Amino acid sequence: MKETEVIKIMAMITTAYPSREWDEKQTKLWVEMLTGTPYYIAQDNVVEHIKTSKFPPTIAEVIQYEPEISMDPEIYHRNKQIAHQQWVAAGGDPEAFIFGADKLDKKLNNKLLN
Repeated sequence: MKETEVIKIMAMITTAYPSREWDEKQTKLWVEMLTGTPYYIAQDNVVEHIKTSKFPPTIAEVIQYEPEISMDPEIYHRNKQIAHQQWVAAGGDPEAFIFGADKLDKKLNNKLLN
């Protein structure tokens, strides 16, 4: 993962957990630790974590690869690719795409409205 992608992951965490702040040392550590992790794995882990935890994820939770996929991984990744293509075709920023974000947005909106 590139440094810019790590920063996106950190921004996602801050958006979901506004009390989470980052200092320079923490940012450097996260960049160093997440560099070897594929972006899609970290992104998927953060999205799943946000759905299930009221606390921000740790580095270990972001980099672990234990997909809880109830379908064939090839089908899952193809569905993700199709969703990304649809996002871009609808005018979405390819770099801002988050697989499963539509479900996350609905949950967050419901929480805000209640």
